[in-house]
Amino acid sequence: MLVRSGVCSAPLRVTLAFLLLCVGVGVAQADNYWSSTGAQCNVVQDSVVNARYQLSSGGVKHAATKTGIIALFCSVEKNTLNLGPNRLYVSYQDTDGTASSTLVTARLFRMGRFSSIGAITQIGTDITSASPSITSPAVALDNYMVRPFSYVFDFDAEFYFVYVEIKRASTAQTAILYGVGLDYDP
Repeated sequence: MLVRSGVCSAPLRVTLAFLLLCVGVGVAQADNYWSSTGAQCNVVQDSVVNARYQLSSGGVKHAATKTGIIALFCSVEKNTLNLGPNRLYVSYQDTDGTASSTLVTARLFRMGRFSSIGAITQIGTDITSASPSITSPAVALDNYMVRPFSYVFDFDAEFYFVYVEIKRASTAQTAILYGVGLDYDP
């Protein structure tokens, strides 16, 4: 007998636990399509020449005595997931919260490979630490932002990249890009 006095036997509990894991019952979670640490992105030449940036645990931030904008290009690679991504996310630090003197801003772009060669078009809208759509935890340090978009990717016809700007106006503030990515949220 599997059930006695309303209590499940050990084999039934193991089977139920296995089924729950397989079915994925619980908190809904987005499927990661592509991601990159800040250090994996390409830093724009001006930031390199002016020694404006430094790498920090896979992230990118300003060198101790530098201010201004650090610009990065993060090339999006094709993934084998059947569902295309529908959200851009950024993991970052911005010590002035939603003020605009220190910012991390990301934009997703597409660029034509064959027709409209080199033509660049933004997909969705900017995601910025000055007005993140979703932050968790909701504090000024170590935030995570998500911006949904609607677009069907075609890697046979276009290239894709995320352009990120890390800005700080004062050496008393900190702005760090830890990572950026695309995911699918049903």
